[in-house]
Amino acid sequence: PHNRLKTVPEYLCDLTSLVTLRLLGNSIEKLPVKINRLINLTSLDLGKNKLKEIDSAIGDLAQLNELNLHWNSIETIPDALGKLTNLKVLNLHINLIQKLPSFPSLGRLENLDLAYNKLKTLPEGVKFLSSLSTLSLIGNELDTLPSEVSGMIELKQLDLRCNEIQDLPDELGLLGNTLKILRVRSNHLSFLPSSIGALTNLEELQMGDNNLSSLDGIG
Repeated sequence: PHNRLKTVPEYLCDLTSLVTLRLLGNSIEKLPVKINRLINLTSLDLGKNKLKEIDSAIGDLAQLNELNLHWNSIETIPDALGKLTNLKVLNLHINLIQKLPSFPSLGRLENLDLAYNKLKTLPEGVKFLSSLSTLSLIGNELDTLPSEVSGMIELKQLDLRCNEIQDLPDELGLLGNTLKILRVRSNHLSFLPSSIGALTNLEELQMGDNNLSSLDGIG
């Protein structure tokens, strides 16, 4: 069972010793500015609400390492989110996000879920996500992947299913030491770059429902 809160009670923002706050499954439309008082918060769950925007005050929660905003109606992500330098898990699954900031300071982020949004491109700043292990971009509107993904030197799982991707960058092969799972099913790929052959630690490759007619050149 879920509650029906439409706002975050301001008195919660005075509980400055809170480490975990879960408000999953309410009808919250906006965060109070005073949420930045929760300076000891390490985990914040606002999934399955009615948020359309994220107040930049959230960037003051410097200890936060897990932020769950899945299943809302968020359209934009404030640059202030980039101030969360301790963040390890960011879940934005099922929103209306069309564009991402560069996030140059999220070097500790390990898990990023952006599935089922409205993204058409990724920023070059993805190269700064050097600790990222899992990246989910299922069900967006991407038609290409930036070469800067090669900066994700710890990436183990990349899920690109159900996009509009026409080609993959050669630089993907530079992830050969780490990448174990690559899912590109249901895109518009007519070929795979030969650099795929450099992904020698790959354990799972999904590439069905594309426009592939040959795999020549791989290996």
